[in-house]
Amino acid sequence: MYTQRCSLTGLKVGVIGAGNIGTALIRRIRDLDGTIPWIAENDGIYNLDAAGFNKIGGPEAFNDFLPTANLVFLAIPTLEGGKVAHDYLQHCIRCNIPVITCEKGAFSQFFPELEPHLDRIGFSAVVGGGTMLLRCLRQRLPLQEPRIFAVLNGTLNYLLDQVAHGESIDEAVRGAQRLGYAEPGADNPLDVVNAEATGDVPKKAAILFNCANLTLTRVRAGEIQASPIDEPTLRRLVHTAGYRRYIVSITPEGDNDNDVIGGFQHIVDGWCIRGGFRAIIGNPTLERLRLPGVNNGLLICEGPLGRYGEYSLQGPGAGPDATAEAMLKDAMRLCPITTPKP
Repeated sequence: MYTQRCSLTGLKVGVIGAGNIGTALIRRIRDLDGTIPWIAENDGIYNLDAAGFNKIGGPEAFNDFLPTANLVFLAIPTLEGGKVAHDYLQHCIRCNIPVITCEKGAFSQFFPELEPHLDRIGFSAVVGGGTMLLRCLRQRLPLQEPRIFAVLNGTLNYLLDQVAHGESIDEAVRGAQRLGYAEPGADNPLDVVNAEATGDVPKKAAILFNCANLTLTRVRAGEIQASPIDEPTLRRLVHTAGYRRYIVSITPEGDNDNDVIGGFQHIVDGWCIRGGFRAIIGNPTLERLRLPGVNNGLLICEGPLGRYGEYSLQGPGAGPDATAEAMLKDAMRLCPITTPKP
């Protein structure tokens, strides 16, 4: 008799990107007895021994090293609007090598091109960090008259929660950067908030909509234009942080909520994709998305007022360790390892 075990024994695992998430993955791959034949960075191919990283080839050698792995983790930031990650994914697809990614740009911009190959791509970590909310959503398909509400950005949720509990926005931002939650490249609170709200969330909203499979039309993130906020608006946001969350909704009729700071609204085949810092007080549905810390959450209401059922989940939405664990769960699903049961 055989049983599946949580191990990477017998797998040769290539890693693309050795930043915060890549480093967490490398540590966990070794914990689970996987072999790492190569690590790809933008300047070349490396292996890893007790002494550290050793360069074994230039960037042009990637296609030569790729077939030596039978599983690949893609853990790079979004570059060139997701094109770099998309190219890596296509290389793996052509070589019939399962690939697990946390990079959201490719899925937000090239979902139609990747959709035929989803059975060989692990993408749970591109939205929701460790919540596995995309897998939950797709397992419920087809949805019956759905209204979908989600907190998709753990950094913004963390900032609002910390400010609501007495920290200044500057202190909250420093904490997010220290913990690895904030997107790289932003130096002050306004830049951090806008980087997440106008750069990160529209990508995730596009992916969420496409994965819900509500229409044959697929959305590309570039079609969703989010409004940045200015300093006075940031001060208003800080003042009302105790009863706001950045919430993305997908509904068939839209809504008339005007108490929204920043955000976007995009209509696709009668579906309204909306995002923004929304007041949740007095709204029983949105109140359920008052999440602590860096958490993300998903709420699916089927039918008006949830007549046909309501389903929700929440979990850690940002951070290298949570993201790495979500990617490892995808790896176990795509490449199950079996061993004789004693």
